[in-house]
Amino acid sequence: EEGVEEDGVRCYAVSDMTYHPNLATVQYNVFFNLCRLKGVHFDLQDKLGTAFMLVDSFAAGVIGMLCVSQNNLTGLRQLAEGLDFIQLQLGVNRSHNDKLMPSGSFRTTIKEVKRRVEVEAQRHREGSALEMQQQNAPSLAHLLAQPAQR
Repeated sequence: EEGVEEDGVRCYAVSDMTYHPNLATVQYNVFFNLCRLKGVHFDLQDKLGTAFMLVDSFAAGVIGMLCVSQNNLTGLRQLAEGLDFIQLQLGVNRSHNDKLMPSGSFRTTIKEVKRRVEVEAQRHREGSALEMQQQNAPSLAHLLAQPAQR
């Protein structure tokens, strides 16, 4: 069974307070059973995955998420997937209370997380391309060790 070493590197992505008005209509046990069934969970053995931060009861409509992974990109992707999961399960409620939370808070959060996923994925691609170039390029020591061709 593969797992992460105890001293393995961990990265995290967090959305500390996100408002979704339909959260108030869901019972804890139903929500967390759906999470478990859909694979949105935290693995205590590997210490990786998604944990929910309950700011208050669901009645307040506010929830937070903490995603722990082995790299930044995976953590951001888990956060995006978790937010998509919540939106899929709870739907989009167009009515809102501007006095409680700004309108579009949940959708805005999803858009920003997905934008950051793209930025991090681009960094990852650029880093991988640079690493491949460095591996394929002959080293200066190797070039100096070869006799000059005439």
